[in-house]
Amino acid sequence: MTPADRLLQGCVRRGDYPNIRFDFLGFQFRARKTTWNTRKGQVFTHSFLPAASLKALMRIGRDIRNWALQHRSDKSLDELAAMYNPKIRGWITYYSHFYRTRLRPTLRRIDAYVIRWARRKYKRMVHWTKAARDWFDRLRRKTPKLFAHWSLCHGNGWTSGAV
Repeated sequence: MTPADRLLQGCVRRGDYPNIRFDFLGFQFRARKTTWNTRKGQVFTHSFLPAASLKALMRIGRDIRNWALQHRSDKSLDELAAMYNPKIRGWITYYSHFYRTRLRPTLRRIDAYVIRWARRKYKRMVHWTKAARDWFDRLRRKTPKLFAHWSLCHGNGWTSGAV
C-alpha cells in the first residue's frame, strides 16, 4: 500500500484512479485531513484541498539560497530586512491562503542564514553556534516584526501552545 493509498483510505472512492493529486499555479491539490464543525461537535474527514506544491517550495528555497544572505556582512540587519521583506511578504500572501504551515520549514531557512550572517558579522560569535542562536532568539523576541516571516513561523511573540 502506497502512502497515497493510506491517505485516501478514509475516503469513499468506488474504483481505482491513477491520479490522486495534481499541481496548479504553485499549489498541489490532494486529499488532506480536515475538520468540519457541526452542532454535535467536530467531524474529522478527508477533503481535496490545496497547499503549496513541492516544486514551489523548492523554488522558494532556491531563491533564499541564491540571496547569499550570510555573505552580506557589510549590511545591517535592518537593511537586510528591508531588502528581502517584500519578497517574503509576497510568498506569504500568495501561498498562505491554504495550509500556512506548509511554508514554515522553507521560510525558517532564512533564520539559519541570519544566524550565519551574525556569526560572520560579529566576531565574538564565530566559534559559538549556541551564542548565535541565543542572540537570534533575543533579537526575534525584541523585534518580532523585523522579518515578515517571523509572525508566521514563530507566532506573535507570545507563548503558543500549552504552558
